[in-house]
Amino acid sequence: MIHSRIQVIHAHQRYPILLASIIGKMTRTPVVSTVHGRSQYDLRHCISRKYSDKIIFVSKFVLKASSRFPDIQDKVVFIPNGVPTAINKPSNGSFRISYISRMDSKHSFVILLFIQKVLPRLIKDYPMITFNIVGSGHCLQEVKKEALQLNQACNREVCIISGFQPEVMAHIQESALILGVGRVALEALACGVPVLSVNKKHLGTMISRKNYSWYKENNFLAIANEPPNADSFYDLLNNFFVNPSYWQNETGFLKKMVDEEFNSLKIAVRIESLYKELI
Repeated sequence: MIHSRIQVIHAHQRYPILLASIIGKMTRTPVVSTVHGRSQYDLRHCISRKYSDKIIFVSKFVLKASSRFPDIQDKVVFIPNGVPTAINKPSNGSFRISYISRMDSKHSFVILLFIQKVLPRLIKDYPMITFNIVGSGHCLQEVKKEALQLNQACNREVCIISGFQPEVMAHIQESALILGVGRVALEALACGVPVLSVNKKHLGTMISRKNYSWYKENNFLAIANEPPNADSFYDLLNNFFVNPSYWQNETGFLKKMVDEEFNSLKIAVRIESLYKELI
């Protein structure tokens, strides 16, 4: 640290933030911490809160919830995720749904619910539908097992297990619809691909011009909604496939908004300015 003349330490997630805070204190180096999820988890330790000089929140909702920690309120700032401008590739009649994430218990809950109780119903209405699963983790084997059973029952590869992929842009662009929140949802919109906001805790809606402003403030997470259930999940997807061209056109407008508001170069300038304040 000292020999490399590092001027700022920037950390993400609970343990890296804690480690950075300790090293920053020992070396007298300013620390910037970014909270992507819950502040009560990422900033659980008092050392993380005390020795982080600036704390970036990518969600305004989570930032407001951080008021439970009065000791950090003079350090917090809202800076959303940034994404590079991407080429909009129309899906050309694709019936591919994609879910891109690490395969932990939270994400596998949504995937297994979809495979077991939603996808079999959709296949009856839309025989060409496929489900692309991108990511790896300790729950991947369970997901593979359920995917194989459905593939065998349908006598074709309905569920495609792509595993870990260092680059996911092509998977997004080849999809008719992305299921997810946060960074994945943002990257999909930047590609002009429709998004249904969903995770283990909240089943949202299709992101549209009507609700985009609300979703962007909350990292594309439907914070006020109930957890997903099979019937509501199916209804939202059926509504999408009834008229996918409508949603592709709608997301074309959203892509322009995302390119303007979440441009990675603009976000980088904001973060760089934060660094300069601390040096």
